[in-house]
Amino acid sequence: MTDRREMDGFGYARTPYRVEHRPRVGPHTKAELLSLLDALEAAGTKAWWYSVAAKGSYPLFPSKVLPYRENAVDYYPWLVAEAHRRDIAIFSWEYLSTAPLLGAQKPEWRWRFFDWVAPRVERDAHFVCYNSPYGELMKQYTVEVVGDLGFDGVWFDGSFLCGLGGSGHYACCCDFCAAKYERETGYELPRTVDFRDLAFRRYLEWRYSDHTEYWRALSAYVRERVPKAIIAFNFFNRFGHESDSGSPLLRMAGDAPQGTHADQTGPMEAMISAERGSWPMQVLLMAKTLRAINDRYPVEIWAPAYDSIRATETQANPAAILFHTRTCATGGGFGSLGLNIPDNANVLAALSKAMDPVGPYVGGEQVAPVGLVLSGRTKDYAYIGEDDKNADPLYAGIRGPAGIPDALPVWRAVHGMHNLLNGLHWPSDVLLDNMLTQSFLRRYAAVVLPDVQCLSDAAARELARYVEEGGVLLATGETGLKTEWGEPRARGALDDLFGITWRDDAQKVPTLDVNAEWIRGKADAVTGLLDGGLPPVCRLSGLARLVRSDVDDVLVTGRYRLPGDVGKEVAGAAVLSRSLGRGRAFYIAPKIDHDYALGGPRVYSRNLVQRLLDSVLTPPFTTDAPPNVAITLWKQDNRQALHLLNVPSSLLIFPACGECNNIAPPMILPEDFVPTRPIVIALPGKWKRAFSPTNPERLTFAVGDNGIRLVLQQLDQHALVVVE
Repeated sequence: MTDRREMDGFGYARTPYRVEHRPRVGPHTKAELLSLLDALEAAGTKAWWYSVAAKGSYPLFPSKVLPYRENAVDYYPWLVAEAHRRDIAIFSWEYLSTAPLLGAQKPEWRWRFFDWVAPRVERDAHFVCYNSPYGELMKQYTVEVVGDLGFDGVWFDGSFLCGLGGSGHYACCCDFCAAKYERETGYELPRTVDFRDLAFRRYLEWRYSDHTEYWRALSAYVRERVPKAIIAFNFFNRFGHESDSGSPLLRMAGDAPQGTHADQTGPMEAMISAERGSWPMQVLLMAKTLRAINDRYPVEIWAPAYDSIRATETQANPAAILFHTRTCATGGGFGSLGLNIPDNANVLAALSKAMDPVGPYVGGEQVAPVGLVLSGRTKDYAYIGEDDKNADPLYAGIRGPAGIPDALPVWRAVHGMHNLLNGLHWPSDVLLDNMLTQSFLRRYAAVVLPDVQCLSDAAARELARYVEEGGVLLATGETGLKTEWGEPRARGALDDLFGITWRDDAQKVPTLDVNAEWIRGKADAVTGLLDGGLPPVCRLSGLARLVRSDVDDVLVTGRYRLPGDVGKEVAGAAVLSRSLGRGRAFYIAPKIDHDYALGGPRVYSRNLVQRLLDSVLTPPFTTDAPPNVAITLWKQDNRQALHLLNVPSSLLIFPACGECNNIAPPMILPEDFVPTRPIVIALPGKWKRAFSPTNPERLTFAVGDNGIRLVLQQLDQHALVVVE
């Protein structure tokens, strides 16, 4: 990451947390603004999202570009100067795609949804398409905000293309979009949302690329004119907001391979942000995902704490707020909070006290030996509707309507594997579909594919080359059984790599035999698994299709009864290990990642992965920390920063359904964080000293010839340890 954090955005990208409090209907008076600034200064808050637009994107200053409210005011440059005098960076919140006053004047510029119907609610008419002349006007308007008014940046909410209020999915199919699509692809833009139709899937991929291009163009336009301004985009392709958002789960940073959806050169001059949603523990993985998308700046994740534009004002819960910001820091980013400033002065003061020592040690280059694949293609195309014969029966009762994908299984798989790796203290980074090339794969000692069903031939070749050249690959479940477009394969894309010659049609939870007769002679492999905590006969959680293989190392066999066939069993391999070139490939047939997320930590699954990875890799550190303690390690110049996060076990269980994302955030109380026993971490290398900016009295260390031994006497919610 090229570090411009000190000079850009009045230091916004260095601030340990940010606060959102913005106007609801009309502008605040100068007296009200001074009162808010005084409260922020007294609390030690260093960054504020305000807005020069009322809720709903009604400009509150006399813009030369967009229509504005009659009660517009001209004192926003004064507000910025007052904020800077208090050492507070100030951003303007804006919606990227809503301009209600302009939409009323130019109805032909508004979004048209698929399966077009007239706007069903007033807000549906507020969305204006960036492929219309509005796209250029928004660039000019943004320059007004950061140039003429002097704001340090713009935080763009609503960075999506989906309809709201039930109007439809997958906007926009207006005349501007239709003409552009036909001009660039030669195809007619589809008018019906149906993922079973290849034409629609082709359009979806174009729309991802087109949306990215506008983000890049807007950011470049602003930075050329106001070089120190920061543009932040709220990224919406996440649990609870899926492919209809138009935000692509693809690297946008400009270093993605040629021929992919982000093949521009140079970094995208933008900060990638997101909203947490209702499940606090997804923040750690979300931060890694946002860093994969674009790591030009440390990422930012917003949480409702409750913000000032809600009808019901509620005081924030300090334990939950602290956990959110500390989780963001552990993941290499910063937290932002929507709350009412006057009602939460004590919370902000506590937040400043806790996070100010942490801020300088957030981010950098993560020491992560494991790359964890999060596949947007699998999320979009693997589970399409109720008539999908290849869909996982585990989700038969909860999939969406025919022709619409169900993304929930993919989120469960990646979250489950992420939690499992955290439990083993193997730090991981996220790899996206367009990062499965040697330039990215070689950064990691191991790459894990958690039931990545949709895999291209090109990606499969890159993964095989990665193994041959010394990498370690671990795949689970149905990995590679579909093309990148979601079409079933007659033979899996990685079957040759694993030596798989047959795969059962049935999906059941098998009984596993670690000491089966036909592998009894392989003493080292069997003994290793038995010593690692697997009993001779057990059941790993997760459905599986057992396989047969012509490779030498079948570590675990499995068997299960077929429905209706009393006494008849199907047997096959459940865990494979194959040496290829200088590397090693492991295949685990059971979907241990899905079930690890659904039911919480599964000890046998965790023990199995531990034995496989430990047999071929050396971790960057060793520790006796309990599995619910997540540890990340960051390189920063001549030091490394370790973040330790004590995660309540209840937060490791994934929500039972997609609708759970809309439930109010679960309450986190101080008593949910059970203090740990002393934690020992051994870090190899030449180190001189260690210190803890957060818990200095609890840390001791001893320097040896081969490394440093750290002892943290107790971990409450979070601790930071720095070695130099």
